Amino acid sequence: TPYLMTPAPGRSWAWTAELASDLRTSYQLCPVRDQPLRGHPLGGDRWAAVVAAGVPDPSCRDRLPPGCTQGNPGAPASVLSMPGALPQPWVSRRPGVPRGSLVRTPLDGGSLVHIYRSPGAAAGPLPLVVIFDGQRLLATDVTATFDNLAADGVAGPLIAVIVESIRGSAPRGPSRI
Repeated sequence: TPYLMTPAPGRSWAWTAELASDLRTSYQLCPVRDQPLRGHPLGGDRWAAVVAAGVPDPSCRDRLPPGCTQGNPGAPASVLSMPGALPQPWVSRRPGVPRGSLVRTPLDGGSLVHIYRSPGAAAGPLPLVVIFDGQRLLATDVTATFDNLAADGVAGPLIAVIVESIRGSAPRGPSRI
């Protein structure tokens, strides 16, 4: 149980770890009040129940929308960015940047793909990007990144096929299709 927090002064909890200086990751806090975890083995069902209770860190304002991380799909996830993490100048949607098109396409068997095409892209062959776990990236507005990259001339026009490749979530955990 290396991820358990310990009581700290002032009715707070603490966890200490060595992390890479360039790490950027998401996390949820999973409060457990019904049964102690320390010293007790966690079976699959118990672990799934703990993870399903995840909530964002109230002291962290940088968040991902619900459904973007494994854990509680109904709750946002907090984002931890260490001082050396690379900047992300293209992530947020910017006013005045032309938007590409996004077409939702159901497939046989119930799966979904979303086809993105850069704004102003000419007809004909274009570079293709295939992205899995699409529902999570669509929730973060990954198309804003594509639009911003094109607007800044960092990437040329492209087509992205965004595949929704995860089904289900907590309490039993997701499965890949």
